[in-house]
Amino acid sequence: MNRKNAIPVIDSCSIDLNNKTTIHIDELQEYIIKHQDMVFPHKHNFFHFVLFTKGSGEHIIDFNHYKVEPYQIYFMVPGQVHTWNFTGDEEGYVVNFSIDYFQSFLLRTDYLERFSFLQGKIEHLIFVLNEHYQNQALAILKQISVAKAEGL
Repeated sequence: MNRKNAIPVIDSCSIDLNNKTTIHIDELQEYIIKHQDMVFPHKHNFFHFVLFTKGSGEHIIDFNHYKVEPYQIYFMVPGQVHTWNFTGDEEGYVVNFSIDYFQSFLLRTDYLERFSFLQGKIEHLIFVLNEHYQNQALAILKQISVAKAEGL
């Protein structure tokens, strides 16, 4: 492959993950502002998921275009190519975690293979959160965000 055409891989350390932290959570608006220079096709070497609670535009994953809608969750695995074209009114959460994060406390390291959304298959890439679970999901993400901010 020609080096000019190579798709860059964003390393976890370049998005605020470091050797001490294997999970990162951020409010989507803040994340987009912090990483506004990453609006180009790229890959990650970590798991990346985004919950949109508000917004419009499109998210492009593995060269497929998806219209952003409230309460969609996008699951991306290491190596998937993505970029975005948002309109600027996005809200929600971004969660990034290293490949080793769950393996650090799971008894069975193959446990994650049970979850189809962590396998990178197109048919399991986007999940629309049922209205019944929206407040619960937001409360969990907010708790994780607060705990990370407090260094827990």
